[in-house]
Amino acid sequence: MCTTAFTSKPMSHLLSTLPHLKNLTHFSLTKGHKYIDEPMLSTAIQLTKANPTLKQINIRWVRERCPNHLKQEAVMRCCLVGVWCLLRGGLCLLGGVLRGGEG
Repeated sequence: MCTTAFTSKPMSHLLSTLPHLKNLTHFSLTKGHKYIDEPMLSTAIQLTKANPTLKQINIRWVRERCPNHLKQEAVMRCCLVGVWCLLRGGLCLLGGVLRGGEG
């Protein structure tokens, strides 16, 4: 869990490490969020390209200066090869709701 800024350098390091974890099927990422960060789906796609064995990804964006303040959360599961289903969503940055099926 990283509740400080998770810039491209730590993300690159994470993505270079994931291919070595051949048996990893579930992965959770909690990180401090900045408004310039990529969407959650983009992060999930990067993670699965780095490690195709992933079947479920849990992503949580928290407020950088207030680590217990959740901004957005998503649980995504690989339904078919290359197809991700959003099981649970949360609040989007602009106040909308990220919706998914019940899971």
